[in-house]
Amino acid sequence: MKRETGIFSKSPTVHLARRIYNSVKYNFATKLIFFMIGTALWLNINLQKDFETTVDIPIKLSNIVRGKTLLEPIPEFARIKIRSKGRNILISDFREDVYFEIDGSTFDDSATVHLNMDYFVNASGLELEPLFIFHPQEIGIVYDDFMSVKVPVSLNYQFTTAPGYVISGDFKFFPDSVNISGPRSKVKKIRSVETRKVADKDISSTFAKHIQLIRTDSVSVKYSAREVLVSQEVVRKGSNTFKAPVRIINKPENMNILLEPIAIDITVVGPVSELQKITAENFSVTADAREIDNITNRIPIKVLSNIKLDWKQSASEVRAIQY
Repeated sequence: MKRETGIFSKSPTVHLARRIYNSVKYNFATKLIFFMIGTALWLNINLQKDFETTVDIPIKLSNIVRGKTLLEPIPEFARIKIRSKGRNILISDFREDVYFEIDGSTFDDSATVHLNMDYFVNASGLELEPLFIFHPQEIGIVYDDFMSVKVPVSLNYQFTTAPGYVISGDFKFFPDSVNISGPRSKVKKIRSVETRKVADKDISSTFAKHIQLIRTDSVSVKYSAREVLVSQEVVRKGSNTFKAPVRIINKPENMNILLEPIAIDITVVGPVSELQKITAENFSVTADAREIDNITNRIPIKVLSNIKLDWKQSASEVRAIQY
């Protein structure tokens, strides 16, 4: 390489340019910095230019007549062409600050609104020029009386326990009713809200699960809940057998009777946790002396209990020995 001579070889500008050139040529970090600076300058210049773009902005219906609601929902968005500085388009929130607003108090029953720029609202504080509305060109608005009622939930759920397991306690689901509101012509037809059909098999543990509601016309009709929560305690199955004494009733004073056997076996089957709370005192076993069979000397026995578990008794009658 030839060496530079003369005044240019001593110029500070030349030395600085050469250092920058070598840095950019061999240093990746320097390349990246210059690329970012160039990009920022390009964006700054271009964002000051006017652009046209197509955006979707919300359509809002305000000041609905008191006691009324929409029979059918209106379109949520309108597609329009907008002109503005690139920077304004970039930072504008076209879902909140820019929208079409229709005053619903100007009609009582129904109306067809031709959408135009008179309904355009720009709350962004930026210069945005609406140019053209692509669609919808017009909006049909139909009112109906507003109605709100509470209806029961119809649960469509079944389950079975696995072998060796049983349910314990009450089955629960919440909520058992929901509030629905919307156009009277639609709400009055809904007598109940059904859940989706669900069937579970071989459940071996306590569960709590959500089941979706079948919501009829969920766009026009509003529901206070989307699902119900069902729950049930499921525990291991067990059994317990104990002696329950037989008590003689309605015995004449002049009659002496000895019962055989004097106690019967009662076997209770159910959740192990509940079996621990059950004793012979939960059963009333009686033999009515008036029902004695004079030929066989046997008396039928009656067993009463307030427990809800399955149980069985070892005998249905006892022998009476008179002495």
